[in-house]
Amino acid sequence: MAEPQSKKPDQFIVRLPDGMRDRIKAAAEDNNRSMNAEIVATLQEAYPTPTDDPMSALDFFAFVTRLTKSPDPAEQKKKLIEVNQEIEPLGFRFEIPKYGPGAGVIVVPLDEDFRDSLPNFVARNIKTNTEDPSG
Repeated sequence: MAEPQSKKPDQFIVRLPDGMRDRIKAAAEDNNRSMNAEIVATLQEAYPTPTDDPMSALDFFAFVTRLTKSPDPAEQKKKLIEVNQEIEPLGFRFEIPKYGPGAGVIVVPLDEDFRDSLPNFVARNIKTNTEDPSG
């Protein structure tokens, strides 16, 4: 029987510009971690692990509901800030054109690339229940 191979982490040699090693070392010390851990943390922030679990339409609706549930404009503005901080990594934000009872919500792309790909984003990231409930 063959012995299982241990999974070795990927290694990659990088040439750093002058002074960058010192900046990484200082950041690692500030964050109480090794230089390797600092570099990996920085790369994970810049290149997050893609998720195969799209946001459900219900989750999306829940975000919108949190914004419009209260008829109080001040509460709506507060919730708008909170929700936009949560969804910013998705590449869009919500706006409320008119605060108060019956407020509506619009989706605003954060950049032109997102605007062009909004239908694709919805197709990939907002799953809807398309099953016939009658069986």
